[in-house]
Amino acid sequence: MPFCLVILLISATVYEREVVVSNPTDSLQTDVQVMLTLDTRSLIEAGKLDLEGNAIRFFRRVQHLSYWVADGIHTCSTRIWLRLDSLFPEESKLTLLYSSSTDGYEPSFDSVFTKAGFDSAWVFHCDEGEGDFTVTATGSETLILEEVDWSPHDGGGWGKREDQRFSTGSALHFEPGSFAQWDMPAEACRDSFTIALWLRLDTLDYLTYSSELRILAERPDVFSLWLRQGNLGFSLQGASHPKTCYLPPFGWERVGTPEIPAGFVPQGLSAMGEKLLFSAYSKAPPVSRVWRIAPSNLELLDWFDMPAEASHTSGLAYDSTRGVLWAADYDSDKLYAIDADSSFATQQAVILGDFPMGVEGVSACCFAPFYDTLRLIVSTYTQTAKTYVVDEQASLAEDRAVILGSYKNTVSSQGLAFDGQHLWESSNWTLAQYNLEEAVQAGSYSAGVVSYWPEPYLVEDLAFMNDTLWTSSEARGKAFYRLTGDPHESLGRWMHLAATYDGKKARFYCNAEAMDSAWTGSPTTDWQASPLFIGGRDDGKVSFEGTIDEIVILPRVLDTNKIRALFERRKSLVAEPTFQVGEENTLSNRDVINKLSNLRGIELSSSAFVFFLPYECDLSINLFDVCGRRVATLLTPQKIRGKVELRWPHNIPAGVYYLFVSYDGEAFSRKVVLLR
Repeated sequence: MPFCLVILLISATVYEREVVVSNPTDSLQTDVQVMLTLDTRSLIEAGKLDLEGNAIRFFRRVQHLSYWVADGIHTCSTRIWLRLDSLFPEESKLTLLYSSSTDGYEPSFDSVFTKAGFDSAWVFHCDEGEGDFTVTATGSETLILEEVDWSPHDGGGWGKREDQRFSTGSALHFEPGSFAQWDMPAEACRDSFTIALWLRLDTLDYLTYSSELRILAERPDVFSLWLRQGNLGFSLQGASHPKTCYLPPFGWERVGTPEIPAGFVPQGLSAMGEKLLFSAYSKAPPVSRVWRIAPSNLELLDWFDMPAEASHTSGLAYDSTRGVLWAADYDSDKLYAIDADSSFATQQAVILGDFPMGVEGVSACCFAPFYDTLRLIVSTYTQTAKTYVVDEQASLAEDRAVILGSYKNTVSSQGLAFDGQHLWESSNWTLAQYNLEEAVQAGSYSAGVVSYWPEPYLVEDLAFMNDTLWTSSEARGKAFYRLTGDPHESLGRWMHLAATYDGKKARFYCNAEAMDSAWTGSPTTDWQASPLFIGGRDDGKVSFEGTIDEIVILPRVLDTNKIRALFERRKSLVAEPTFQVGEENTLSNRDVINKLSNLRGIELSSSAFVFFLPYECDLSINLFDVCGRRVATLLTPQKIRGKVELRWPHNIPAGVYYLFVSYDGEAFSRKVVLLR
């Protein structure tokens, strides 16, 4: 270690702690990343550590260790990653030093983490080069680019995990019409595989486009990773029928699934005070049921059944001004006014009145002002595909729908809600925000569109409660979702996507977190060597706008731990090392110098290596191969001081080795490469 670092540290009081790292396996592990936590807030507030944390040092006796601070300094549990060249089966003791000095070491992500080393992998680094794009793989495959732009200094492989910001290098930027093509060998995705990449979306302008925007897909479409109106998904077509995994779209939080009886399908949704009202229908027996639900945990509080004729209650709307619940029913095509409290008390709908809508496919309803008067808004599904403004009181009196206006909706209207300013309407894939009066005046939803938003897959009705938009899905586990942020705020941020297939089940990950899975059964399609298209396809019909980096394809499945290792750009271990931080000691300046000015460096050559010891100590040196086997004893245990020069044994072949140095009861190792 250079002596100048000692001078920087001893300008202030230095504190020492012992860190014990334990290897949970019985074998040597190499290139190990270890995470420990440290209460840096208390140290800073006690004046023992500077505000930036620059005066932190880790040593393995005579070896300065690289480290990286994951979450920033001044927290009660600061995560610090260390890199060890090797970790032997026994415990390894490290030294942690820190002070309030403002000078010192700059923590480095790149010095700690290295790209996960997976053999038999095809890795597209997406760094700009000359000619065809070269793949780092088991062979000399190339990636052919068509109208693809380079995004310089915006990629370069791997970067900080928390905010997905990258350091150096370049990435591939795709626009409609551009794509990359790789002649994928059959062994890349035969019985099982893993595909992973970093993705940054640049726009959500295609929310009204019904087709999938392909990010990565095989032709024929055995598998594909795609974006469809804000939903990221992974589809496997090689089974008896397509199986798909989804991520919640940007801005949405998956809250959970209420424990409704088996066979019921989610439908209507509304808010009544601080509770949600939720309807679902069952086909066998045919019945619609309405529940009152606690939004905090989706607990079912009470329920009532709709009349027998209303067997598919698809929409709910609570009129807080009159205390009346309205229900739209798809089977009877009627609107029902209900006394909700009395209905929950008797578990049977207490109907105050009803009227026929006069059209087929009644789907959803809500209340919204129309020219300053609160009106019932009713939408219909594909049969009529219109949304109507209804005078509900006149309709009850005349036993028919008194329609004040309408507009052509998006054909598959599933839900309606009003946020105090705009009308929201959901379809199977897209959530639209309207100016109601402008849409009715023009007779079309497009004239009143304020914004398009992505929504979870196959959502049903909508409801606002305390300014938060809620919805439920009739698929994906019948889960409830709530909109917690603007989806457009997710644009421009990197995310890591990974998908695996093990012959029976497909799984989908985002930023190393398991998001969804689907049982596929045995595939009916044999894997064949075929083109892999990235960022679009050669027919130009399914392109997207965004940037892609570090594509990894493996002919086998990575488990959750290895997916996380790939995401964190570190080598996955058989088992994670554990650590223990000891008590704090205060060191004098001479203690610091004695602790830190040990080996000034090791000079290596093909015939010998030389190092210097500043004071006498007990020293022994052994040489191990990469499998952890000792191949030579270079120095037997003895007291030694000053310059030490050792010759390489003549019978040691060229290769990679580890010097294991035992030094006054401590030990460290160093990776060396011998060239003959």
